[in-house]
Amino acid sequence: MASPGDRVLTAFVVLVFIWILAPFIRTSHSVQSLMGAGNSTVGPFNATDAITAENDLLVMYAYHETDNALTNANFFLQHGLHAAADFIFIINGASLLERQIPVHLPNVKVALRTNNCFDLGAHGAVLLEEDRALIKRYKKFILLNASIRGPFTPRWADKCWSDVYQDLVTDTVKLAAMTFNCPGHHLNSMIYATDQIGATTLVDGCMGTCFENMESAVSCEQQATPTILDAGYEIDSLMAAYLGEFDGSNEAYRENCRGGDVNTQNGYHGFNVHPYDTLFVKANRNIDPTMLQKFTQWHNTMNRTSWDTCHKKLPSIVDNPEAHQEVSNWRARLLGN
Repeated sequence: MASPGDRVLTAFVVLVFIWILAPFIRTSHSVQSLMGAGNSTVGPFNATDAITAENDLLVMYAYHETDNALTNANFFLQHGLHAAADFIFIINGASLLERQIPVHLPNVKVALRTNNCFDLGAHGAVLLEEDRALIKRYKKFILLNASIRGPFTPRWADKCWSDVYQDLVTDTVKLAAMTFNCPGHHLNSMIYATDQIGATTLVDGCMGTCFENMESAVSCEQQATPTILDAGYEIDSLMAAYLGEFDGSNEAYRENCRGGDVNTQNGYHGFNVHPYDTLFVKANRNIDPTMLQKFTQWHNTMNRTSWDTCHKKLPSIVDNPEAHQEVSNWRARLLGN
């Protein structure tokens, strides 16, 4: 039989263990308690409500925690947020990132989910919430995930990164992406730019499905391009090779390109995708780690973010001195000032 001293020691050890795990227990509970029926999201936002009244672009960031994903997401928080879009961070499973997202900003929200459906399925689930309320509310969409790092906006560029991608979407082009893969001849899904028509077409296709395994998720990525084309629309890719390798037409690269995955070491026509070519780079495959490390360091040191290059100001921030100061303080904390 344990002595009173042993019982006290055991209780102390248990309390220390609970204290260590408390952040993870809290996050896990918050995810579960906010879940509703099915595989969709129920987070601390209501899809039927406009996040702000000012913006017609919604940026959705799908996230499942790994060390690399956390680094990429923190870089995006520092360099990707701006006032000219609304942002929803889709957190799939328990995470440390949730605490770092500046939800005090009027255009930033979090959707908490159990970790299922993979990134594309999570995007689809959020877009289908509340009878497709977000698709009805917004005119333009950017869907990205935490496998890429960026945006890396050159010093000489004064165009907002989200405008760079959204300008690829036109009356005829309804899906644009960072890169295009020759195996399978499809746009890669790490970042998509689209509009109401494109988003509706995607969720009516396979993106409205909760994928049970990686194979199904990859299959949907490959199907997204023909889904858009079969609907009578075009696609586009930001990478220079897409228009530059052949005759400069939208169709030429996807019909004629050969080779492997461009997001591999030396897989982009003999070298690597450059951050200033596509603004984002695949960051979870150990592609040119020195370049990635240096560009990350340099852009973190430059003290220049999308709040500077994306010039629109939210009235809800500008007209409120306290909110303006809070944004300034948050930016200073991110930049280490």
